Amino acid sequence: MHIEHDPSKNWTEYEKYVEEAAKIKASFLALPETSLQGFIWTWNEEKKAFADTPEQREYYDLTAEAVPGPSTIRMAALAKNHNLYIQFGLIEKALVNDRKTKFNTAVLVGPEGFVGAYRKVHGAFNPVFEYGNSFNVYDTQLGKLGSVICADIMYTESVRCVALKGAEIVVNSTAWSIEESPETDYRGYRYEILCKAHALMNQVWFISSNEVGKGGHSTSNCYGHSMIVDPAGRVVVDSGYKEGLVSASVDLKGGMDEAIRLSGKFLRRRRPDAYQEIVRQSSTPIPVDYAR
Repeated sequence: MHIEHDPSKNWTEYEKYVEEAAKIKASFLALPETSLQGFIWTWNEEKKAFADTPEQREYYDLTAEAVPGPSTIRMAALAKNHNLYIQFGLIEKALVNDRKTKFNTAVLVGPEGFVGAYRKVHGAFNPVFEYGNSFNVYDTQLGKLGSVICADIMYTESVRCVALKGAEIVVNSTAWSIEESPETDYRGYRYEILCKAHALMNQVWFISSNEVGKGGHSTSNCYGHSMIVDPAGRVVVDSGYKEGLVSASVDLKGGMDEAIRLSGKFLRRRRPDAYQEIVRQSSTPIPVDYAR
């Protein structure tokens, strides 16, 4: 999906993709990270952080929405009309401990209405949104589904957490950017290998919906390559560096059974008793450039 810093234009894109998904009788549609408002645009490569500007702050103050809120209700109506599950990203405004704040949120709606919302856990320092601190898994008519967002896939714990909670499908809404051409930029390679690795390491279906190109105030291109990866780590379909809906009809249970046949139920052989270093480091202070 090509995304602008204009919710009305992005809604036109939403409706186009929902109609396309409905025509092929899809059961699930994934849309990118912050695709309602567009992702923050003030990245500083040298500092590896986002700068604060009055224009950016004002834009998100005006366009952030509550969840559930107007767009959630509107998308839920589309989901019900088309018997479709839809995950889409937005900047959520919320009240936490009587303090106004914002989150980068992936909303899931379905035929039954609003299903849930996941707040991005990992990412660089930014002046717009704060980070969540837990991972969600939802019971749906398709099976158990968990959500992650963009930088979450840089951390093995993210998808592992939702897999251990029973997720069979993990959906990544992302705005994964590149600085150079899509053919040569290392970030694109990193994105692809992470999508495949998370599917393989956790024996889950992994769906990633990415923004493509440069929209609105953005200074870097997003990589595209929205994809579906099977539980054995094989790419079933890949959109490439272009706009458009890609789809696949898959056997969810059959794919998971095949992954187990190929590699065994290796998650059952995990050794949490040997992972004490992870537990010890859980009390380490968060670096200043990350903390909010």
